[in-house]
Amino acid sequence: MNLFISTLLSAVIQVILFSLVPFIWWLIFHRKKESFFSFVGIKKPDKSKVKSIFIAMIGVLLVCEGLGIIEKYCLRGFETADSTFSGMGISAIGSVIVYAFVQTAFSEEIFFRGFLLKRLSAKLGLAIGSKITAVIFGTMHVALVYATGRTLSIISFVALLVYPMVVSLLLTWVNEKKANGSILPGWFIHGIINLIEGIGQLSL
Repeated sequence: MNLFISTLLSAVIQVILFSLVPFIWWLIFHRKKESFFSFVGIKKPDKSKVKSIFIAMIGVLLVCEGLGIIEKYCLRGFETADSTFSGMGISAIGSVIVYAFVQTAFSEEIFFRGFLLKRLSAKLGLAIGSKITAVIFGTMHVALVYATGRTLSIISFVALLVYPMVVSLLLTWVNEKKANGSILPGWFIHGIINLIEGIGQLSL
């Protein structure tokens, strides 16, 4: 099967799977209160705050990329999910874009910052909810590695756990504090981070 079509199908399936629990929850408890898209934060941020949101996004992106360099150093020699595109060259750029923005960033933002964070924050407050979400987000990245039967050194384990946790907290700050609960800024940042990592694999 063509790589792009295969990646697109995988992306659509992952978005559906990651949206399933949020959709069922919305259907049972929130259907009469708001639309599903609004429920998970897929909405336009306040137009009057566009400039401050943009500045915050650039700042968060730079911090994430700086920390990402440290993470990559700790994980040197270790294959990550985007290693699938290793050495494929520019012909795989379309697949990398779909993978970065749809399969990973969009599906994860819907579930983690769009659903889980908002539900936890409604019960426990944003400070606690964001920390719990960050821990779960980081743990998921570690668990996915162990699920494939691979092992991690202590340094790799810490890097793979802590980096996603920090990213989660930063994306939460942009979404909740700057964009009135919209996950769109976080999705864009998350997508760019994954895109840069994916493009870096193409020439390896």
